[in-house]
Amino acid sequence: MSAGTPILYGDLNLATQNFTKMHFQKYGISCSELEFKKSIKELENTFIITNRNHRNQITIQYKNPSVQDFLVNYFKYFPDSINDIIESAIFLNQLFNVFTIDENHLIDGKIVSSTNKILLTEKSKQLLKNKLLTDYESLNSSQMTSTAISRSWVKPNYSNYQKLNDISKEFTLEKHPDIRDFVSKTFAKFIIPNNFDGDDSAYYLNLLSELKDDYDFDKLAIIKKYFKSICVLQQTRDFERFKSIWPENYEEFIKNPDNYHDKINDLIDQETERAEDDDLDYSLRVIKSASEIFDINCDDAIRIIEDRIEAKEQQPEEEYDWGEEYYKPDSATKETDEDVTIENMFDSLLT
Repeated sequence: MSAGTPILYGDLNLATQNFTKMHFQKYGISCSELEFKKSIKELENTFIITNRNHRNQITIQYKNPSVQDFLVNYFKYFPDSINDIIESAIFLNQLFNVFTIDENHLIDGKIVSSTNKILLTEKSKQLLKNKLLTDYESLNSSQMTSTAISRSWVKPNYSNYQKLNDISKEFTLEKHPDIRDFVSKTFAKFIIPNNFDGDDSAYYLNLLSELKDDYDFDKLAIIKKYFKSICVLQQTRDFERFKSIWPENYEEFIKNPDNYHDKINDLIDQETERAEDDDLDYSLRVIKSASEIFDINCDDAIRIIEDRIEAKEQQPEEEYDWGEEYYKPDSATKETDEDVTIENMFDSLLT
């Protein structure tokens, strides 16, 4: 519940072992490797399902996603157990997956309410903060992502940029100066951008946008270093955010084509050559965006992608037989039935 699914068998085992090691006297439980395997086997096909990914790692998911909601609603009334989970957490997402500091969050300038989460008590909030500030270096992530190529779940690298971004997303930093100070000082260690992995370029700019007034350094040099780290054309759309972060320095960079001309042309050529049939519309938007941002003529690349889109549209669509129309029960009735079913499942597990 605290980590969320899908999760690797090994990660769930580590989290479980750490919880039982810290609280075995209080709950009267222990968990050997054998006991853990037996528990997984007992839950298999009722509460959870297990699969192997292309790396031959066992991944675990809920068989019914409503089990997570049931557990969240159940544990709302056990703040002491929540504190024990926070205290024994070894993954950062265990602190944020179902626990929330505030009822509402400010995301991209909009107030978003927390749903299906447990609002922590003041004691639990402080415990979570202490855990974060004390164990930051050792807290990893168990979150997984689905890969289109292998069609299986894999655990990506968890960078400091994503880690700090996850923290700043959960806290309204102005309301939590101790967390803001920590995030600012930690980000300062990685503020000189390097080759970005995955969405790190966006995470970096999220942090820089919020903390830009905390530092005194050569802004143009940072912009040049960031641009040098770009490895795919899509990242140029993130790069344009410097226009609002440091407008004067951004304009100074853009006015000099020697800073970007050759690299942007190379990235456009790569995007044109590697564009997948299912992503042609997106590639077209990215190429046009780069053309506008850097004032580069991309007519040839645009024409190639548009020709491919037109050729694809002229191909006959495959017909799919949906069969007989099926009945969809009323959502409220469905939720009530699921709650009863899941509660019965838990009761049967106890007996």
